[in-house]
Amino acid sequence: MPQIGEIRKGREIGRCKGVSKAGLSQNYIYHACEACGVERWVECVAGRSTGRRCRDCQLRSIHTKEVWGKVSKTVKAKNLRGERSTNWKGGYHRTPDGYMVMQLQPTDFYYPMANSVGIVREHRLVMARHLNRCLLPWEIVHHKNSVRDDNRLENLVLIKGHANHLPFTALRKENNQLKCRIRELEEQLENERKPL
Repeated sequence: MPQIGEIRKGREIGRCKGVSKAGLSQNYIYHACEACGVERWVECVAGRSTGRRCRDCQLRSIHTKEVWGKVSKTVKAKNLRGERSTNWKGGYHRTPDGYMVMQLQPTDFYYPMANSVGIVREHRLVMARHLNRCLLPWEIVHHKNSVRDDNRLENLVLIKGHANHLPFTALRKENNQLKCRIRELEEQLENERKPL
């Protein structure tokens, strides 16, 4: 059993946290917590321990009502979630791929459709509310005009599974390409008819 104040290398006690530039492992000192007396190995710098209290005692001293009262409002706002946060924007935001997502509360009927943090894509929520039921994971809500943030009900269609969705999108893409080609050919024909 080590004695309080004993200094050893990290590799000797099974703590090879890092290697210094000189190639030696970190020094550790056997130290007792000032608050509760729990003995443990602590990092040592210049022969002194870097931590006077154990993790639990340190957390207890930080999270007191007196300390929490001195914390700024912006820091407190980061710790508040949902509607209580000062940064609350109604629960809506846009994802990097263009979809609108919404934060649901656990008491919401449609919460089972949400991910692990309570977020659901808005177009799925609009369709679920129209049908008065939660959508199943394999049901796909497709945007007719391919605009991902246009979540009007008349722009959405419910498709059962990927097998039905892939031909639908491939047909739409081919249709758009053909329309574009027709426009190009009509412009070319008009340019040929014009007198020079």
